[in-house]
Amino acid sequence: MAGRYYPTRPAKMMGKMTVSYGVAQILAPAITGWLAASRAGDYAVGLYLAAGVMLVGSVLLLVLKVVQRREANAQATLCPQN
Repeated sequence: MAGRYYPTRPAKMMGKMTVSYGVAQILAPAITGWLAASRAGDYAVGLYLAAGVMLVGSVLLLVLKVVQRREANAQATLCPQN
């Protein structure tokens, strides 16, 4: 995906995605532990938070797919193939 959307600098985008993933891997357990200790007393709230983040990510991917299809259709309309 990084190569498709950033063909001139895919390594920069892959680096950003890797850093984001690493930061989430460090922060998510700490946030879940804090929520379990101070708010709810169990880890269910952390699971709900993770599910919410996954839902938002899935919606964003679907939006990206819709935008990609629209761009492809617009490109096909502007430049019909013979």
